[in-house]
Amino acid sequence: DAMPATAGTSTTGEDGGDGAVNLYAALSLEPTASTADIKRAYKILALKLHPDKLARQTNLSDDERAKASQTFQRVALAYEILSDDIKRTEYDARCELNGAKKDDVLVNVSFKEAITGGTKLAMVPFKLVCAQCNGVGMACARCAACDGKGEASCGGCEGKGFASPVQCTKCKGDGVMDDYFHGRVHIPPGCENGTRLPISGRSQHVRVRILPSKQFSRNGLDVTSTLTLSAKDAAEGGFFEVETVYGIETTYFDEDTKSGDSKTLDGKGIKDGKKVGN
Repeated sequence: DAMPATAGTSTTGEDGGDGAVNLYAALSLEPTASTADIKRAYKILALKLHPDKLARQTNLSDDERAKASQTFQRVALAYEILSDDIKRTEYDARCELNGAKKDDVLVNVSFKEAITGGTKLAMVPFKLVCAQCNGVGMACARCAACDGKGEASCGGCEGKGFASPVQCTKCKGDGVMDDYFHGRVHIPPGCENGTRLPISGRSQHVRVRILPSKQFSRNGLDVTSTLTLSAKDAAEGGFFEVETVYGIETTYFDEDTKSGDSKTLDGKGIKDGKKVGN
C-alpha cells in the first residue's frame, strides 16, 4: 500500500487566523461546509489514516507513521469541534470565519421559533468598572487606629488616614467585574442555523443555533413532521392529528399506510416573502 494522502489541502490556508491549525483545512473543506460534508470528510480521512490501518502497512518508515499519526490527530480534533454546533460557532467567531466576529454571542432557538420567528433575549457579556476600587484593582482600608482622620500622631497610618494598598477583594485586582446586558434579538421567520443577527442597543451580533427537533426536519422551505401510528391504525387508516409548526392539523391517511409514506399539507411550511413551503 502507498503512503495515505494527508489532509489540509483546502484553499482556506493552514492556520485559523491566529496561528492555530485551520480545522476546515484539516478536513480538506471550506468554512461553508455543511454538517453532512464534515461527517463525510472525516469518515473518508479516518479510514485512510486510522492507526489500525497504518499498523498493517509494513512498507512505511517510522517518519511516515509519525506524520500520519499527527495528521490523524488533527483530523480527529477538527471533527470533534466542527461536528458540534456550539464548538463550531465559537471556533468560527474566534477565527472570524463564515461572517462571524470574535464578540458574537450564541443564542439558542427552537425549531419552531426558527420557522415562525419571534423575539429572544441574548446575554451579552461586558466588563463593568469595579465600584469598590474604581477600577484601580487595589484598595486602601480606612485606618482603624485614627478612624481615618489622618492624625499626624497616628502610628498606624503616619497621618495618611488609610493603610497600605492591598488587592481589591471584590474584583480580585482586575479593576473590572463581569456583567451581562440582556439584549433583544428579532428572529425572522425561516431563520437558518448560523444566521448572524443584530442585538438591539448593542454593537455586537448573535449567531443563531437552531436546536435539533425530534418532531420536525427541514428541506429548504418544506418542513417534515413525524407521525407515529400503531400497526392497527396504519392498516385501517383514518383521520389523525398531525403536529405542524403552526399547530395541530387533522389529516386523512389511506388504509395500509406504510412506514415512510408521506402526506403533503399545502402552505404549512416556511414563509419567505410570497413563497410558502409545505
